[in-house]
Amino acid sequence: MTWKFWVEIGIRILGAIIKVVSPEIREAGEKAIKEWYEKAKQTDNPWDDYLVELIASLLGFKLE
Repeated sequence: MTWKFWVEIGIRILGAIIKVVSPEIREAGEKAIKEWYEKAKQTDNPWDDYLVELIASLLGFKLE
């Protein structure tokens, strides 16, 4: 088993959990990711933006 296998498993598990959490928790998570994204955009490092965009995408959150 490689690290890619574990990443794929983690993504599937996380995706399944996000779909069944209560709306309040999902909203809080989405709000936190959006705040994190705003902070990432303020840095000069484009990789900050990419990381937050990737995590938001994996969690099914829309940033804008």
